[in-house]
Amino acid sequence: AGAGAYTLQNNANLSVDGDLTVGAAGVGSFTQSGGVLTVTGNLYLAASASAAGVYNLSGGTLSGNTAYVGYNGGNGLFEQSGGLHTLTTLIVGTNGSYGTYNLSGGTLTAAALLINPRGGLPSPGLSPSPAFSLPGGIFNYTGGNLAAAVTNSGNFNIATTDSRSLASVVNTSTGIMTITGSSLQITNSLLNNGVVQTVSNGSGLSISSAAYLFGSLGSKFLMGGDLTSSSTQNTAWDTTQSLLEFTTTGSPVHHFSVTGVDESRTFAGMNNNFAWATIQLDAGQSLVLQDGNALPGGGLYTEAFVLAGGVSQIASITGNGLNIYYDPTNTANAYLNDKTYALTSGGQLEPVPEPSALFWLPLAAGVLLRRRKRRGPS
Repeated sequence: AGAGAYTLQNNANLSVDGDLTVGAAGVGSFTQSGGVLTVTGNLYLAASASAAGVYNLSGGTLSGNTAYVGYNGGNGLFEQSGGLHTLTTLIVGTNGSYGTYNLSGGTLTAAALLINPRGGLPSPGLSPSPAFSLPGGIFNYTGGNLAAAVTNSGNFNIATTDSRSLASVVNTSTGIMTITGSSLQITNSLLNNGVVQTVSNGSGLSISSAAYLFGSLGSKFLMGGDLTSSSTQNTAWDTTQSLLEFTTTGSPVHHFSVTGVDESRTFAGMNNNFAWATIQLDAGQSLVLQDGNALPGGGLYTEAFVLAGGVSQIASITGNGLNIYYDPTNTANAYLNDKTYALTSGGQLEPVPEPSALFWLPLAAGVLLRRRKRRGPS
């Protein structure tokens, strides 16, 4: 197999009736710095195991149906530093291939965006299989505008110098979503079955009033920065199976919004009230609670409240009049000795007296009803 290259520039117009393949069996490259390319079918970058395909878009307009970056074992790379890329579906890494999409400028607009583990799609058009655990798809989002419903089963990297906004994100069990450099605002929903992490100073995750978080069993939110929220979606929000950990990878001072109503020392506070399974503050880190809504005061409920620095780290928590409630029967809280502790600038860390068994209600034999949360009137 040989190599081939094509350049589209200036005001040229090119229309492809059907599919366009860059790197069918060898090495192919397509460079577009201007003009208009319309593909009525699909775009394939690297369409076989022996192929490599590269598309460089720095200007002009590219439109089409579905773009496969890496296909049938090939190695595909899409570099977008400018221009307008509009398509129905973008699939990065599929059919045993590797794919990388670097978005550093311009605008990418897709009705759906799939970032798959290696071998994630058994055939075109099918949903990614969660059985594959080796991430082969990489989406590096460093600039430009992204308008897409994102489903991530690989590595979704957001590295920007200014704030970014996404509507809906589904992060599957193999998905790792990493935010560096600035904040990401979720305006609709973030459904996390894998890992969502902020890893640098100034990075953060922001949840708007109409948005919510959902985490399945074992999901992780690892915050090197802040987690701020003004969400009012208490019945949709569910992180009662999730770990929220404030880590050492970014700023040592973390801000965390409390949007739950204060139900006082009762496990009713876990019901539809923005509660968590585990909240952990790593050693050497400080936590500043802030009120996330217009209602004065609030309560933060968690089964386990883990301070890696021990009881002495409570002095590093600024309550601002907000209270934290924990389950004293959870073994992870044994170091707290079922005691109440004052927080800096008001508020307390308090145990809930009822046994944790009251967290759960039998739904049927051998089936448990998932705890939900309650926010109260607004």
